Formats: sequence, structure tokens, C-alpha cells
Amino acid sequence: MERVWEKARKLEEKGIPLSHDLFGRLVREEWKTVKEEAAKVCPVVSYEEIQRILSEFKTESPEKVEEASEVSPVRPVEAKVAVSLKTQKLEESSA
Repeated sequence: MERVWEKARKLEEKGIPLSHDLFGRLVREEWKTVKEEAAKVCPVVSYEEIQRILSEFKTESPEKVEEASEVSPVRPVEAKVAVSLKTQKLEESSA
């Protein structure tokens, strides 16, 4: 978002008003760049691999799950995996 606002400030300095449509275009353009950068850095994990990892979470003993939930009620690892699953499903269906 910092890069988007930087571009927006430069456009406004040149006298181009920032409309909702223009701001949306800037965000989409920058998002495309971020996805390309992430693809170079982040490993690609197959949908099957994610399913295997999730099944390991389900087969954990209840004691381990209770211990983790007592320390932190939110499990950020699961949240990250869920977002990744959704993203991969969308990419697979569009491909």
C-alpha cells in the first residue's frame, strides 16, 4: 500500500485528481507486482501437500490441541494455510 500511496501522491502533485477508479487501478497494478515478487520468493505448495498438512493437524492428539489452545486461542498457522488453500483453489479453477 505504501507504493500505491506514493504513486497517488505523485499523480496528485502533477494535478491528476485521485478518483476511486484510479485508486483501484493503482491497487490492482501494484497487487500484480506483489504477486510476481512473492512467486520468486515463496515456495509453491501443491494443493495435495496442503491437504496432507491439514490432515496432520486433524490427527493431532487432543492433549496437544488443548495445550496450544490454552496458550493462544488463535492458531495463526491454520489461518495462513486457509488463505493459501483459497488462493490455490481460485488459481486452479481459473487455469
